[in-house]
Amino acid sequence: MYAYTAEFAQRFQMPDQWITPDLKGADAVAWRMMPSYQECGWGGDPKACRQVMECKIDLYFDHRRNPLPWDPTRAERYTDHFNSSVWFLANFPRVEAIDHPNYPVSRRNLRVPARPMDGFSAAGSPFIDPQSGKGLSIQYFSQLVGRSGWGYEPLTGYDKEVFPSMALVTLLDPGCEGKKAAYVWATRGLDAFNLQDKSIIYAVLLPPSWRDRITQAAREHQERQDAFFKREGEKAIKALQDKKVQ
Repeated sequence: MYAYTAEFAQRFQMPDQWITPDLKGADAVAWRMMPSYQECGWGGDPKACRQVMECKIDLYFDHRRNPLPWDPTRAERYTDHFNSSVWFLANFPRVEAIDHPNYPVSRRNLRVPARPMDGFSAAGSPFIDPQSGKGLSIQYFSQLVGRSGWGYEPLTGYDKEVFPSMALVTLLDPGCEGKKAAYVWATRGLDAFNLQDKSIIYAVLLPPSWRDRITQAAREHQERQDAFFKREGEKAIKALQDKKVQ
């Protein structure tokens, strides 16, 4: 599900339907739900399988309109290896090498000097505060005003030049809910959204209409999951009842 600026739509020949003025700090955002793996054996039936889904959010940034605070010492791109066979190879550099599971580490990143001032959540981040030299973590907020849910968002991939003058950042959306109103790149952890906070180096505000479409898609997916559990549960109960009768 896309939302984007008019300039992005014109450049990439996208339909006008999803143009919005409410996307701030990015040129486009896309939410996607993809098959991850299957869980089988529900109700004792090895053929009773459900498809587990994984959701990600892609953010596109034009270098001229929305330049990101990249660390120039980090790799130009990082391919998403979280669902790859490379994790089973002994020499693949794991994220744990920098003591944090949320940020990807390319082979080049492991060779560059560590940033000694980095906070725990920013270790390995390809983003940096140009003034202090501290690495930046990405946080989300579920609301822009009042009490808000918040947390650190796992970065699963990036490309500083996925198209000419255009960068791509991919984030994991745990729970496939899409209930984020904003992302901030910050030098420290925050418990409230406040653009006046000097630790925020960059921010993206997400369109409410786009979030509403994600909420509806997530609700429909959950309804399909509930129907699966109900069906398989009823089958298991019936099998047990038939077994007792015998």
